[in-house]
Amino acid sequence: MITALFLAPAIVSAGPSTAVEPATGWQCQYTAADGSSFKLSGFFPEFPKGSPANIAKLSQIDGNAPEFLRGRKPVKSYEPKNGDRFYQVSFADANGDRYNLNFQFSETKEMPTDITHWISKEQKLVTMASGKCSADFNPEHKSE
Repeated sequence: MITALFLAPAIVSAGPSTAVEPATGWQCQYTAADGSSFKLSGFFPEFPKGSPANIAKLSQIDGNAPEFLRGRKPVKSYEPKNGDRFYQVSFADANGDRYNLNFQFSETKEMPTDITHWISKEQKLVTMASGKCSADFNPEHKSE
């Protein structure tokens, strides 16, 4: 069951993107499981129509979060639904633990978000932090 939950965010339909996913600016406020708070922000580049599925682009993540969550990270874009945009930043650390930052952005309201942590040595998936994000669907920043 836990394995299915761990793999679920990474499962997407095969084939190229059928829609243009324009650049998106964003900022999120999180509360960690230990009660601490932090912010992350960034800019996800454009994913043009016809982009290959499951191909990540690098994006800079900033904020006052723990250092391992910041910096150049791979981001994947998923098919938009009902005007919302969906992204995932997923990376592993030196211990084999995996972190997934899951995003659903709306142009008009804040949306819930979470960061999951797959603890490799325990074979356990936990929610490391939860919060809310706002997005800018027309950022001034140009695609990298």
